[in-house]
Amino acid sequence: MVISLPSDRLFAANRKFIREARAFARDLSEGEEIEGLIHPREGLLLYILARRAAHLGNIVEIGAYHGRSTWYLVQGLKDSQSPYKVISIDPHMDSKQRGAFFKTLVHNRLFDWVDPRVGFSHEVAESFGSGRVGMLWIDGDHRYRTTREDFEDWFPRLALGGWYAMHDTVNSWLGPTKLARELLAHRADLTNIGVVWLTLFAQKATPRVFGRAECLKARVSFDLLTLLQARRNGFGPQHVAADER
Repeated sequence: MVISLPSDRLFAANRKFIREARAFARDLSEGEEIEGLIHPREGLLLYILARRAAHLGNIVEIGAYHGRSTWYLVQGLKDSQSPYKVISIDPHMDSKQRGAFFKTLVHNRLFDWVDPRVGFSHEVAESFGSGRVGMLWIDGDHRYRTTREDFEDWFPRLALGGWYAMHDTVNSWLGPTKLARELLAHRADLTNIGVVWLTLFAQKATPRVFGRAECLKARVSFDLLTLLQARRNGFGPQHVAADER
């Protein structure tokens, strides 16, 4: 059972996510067996967003580590009978990490659904062409310059109505947190904005006057969440018991 957290009251998009997750009632516990840094609640969000984007285009994943997020994204595509794949981009500079990632693909039979690109996302973007992108998941290099570069390289390729998500935005790394606050302060082409655990997510929309107001409202909620959450101390509005999702 997916429970509502106090932080979900800050974002209507969170409440919609919870209703959707309860309706699907999909057992995704297998994904927790893969080593990774995303919380199961974030994995569930990636699954839901992948389902929403399943017929818009490929999913571009920047940063794969051992493949936990890749697994959740693939499940969303599979369950939606999508014709698209997860384009997973990671330089995998550590040979053990690279081996673990490809072991995940083999062990979980993901190869038919994943197009692994071993390299830096900026370099991949330069040779990507005009392939359809239905979802963008950023969890790569967390420095501000490279986080912004990932967004600027790939967000323009995202289909209208597609979904954008970025990890480690709340009280976390400087790059993603700073970029999240800037996007919410200045963009007018984001809607259905929410934050699940440490992941900011939004839907790409046509730029509009009310879009700027929606982003600014989400910025206030984001800053409030940042103030309320004492992440390092293990408590705050997003803290739940270990056996809860």
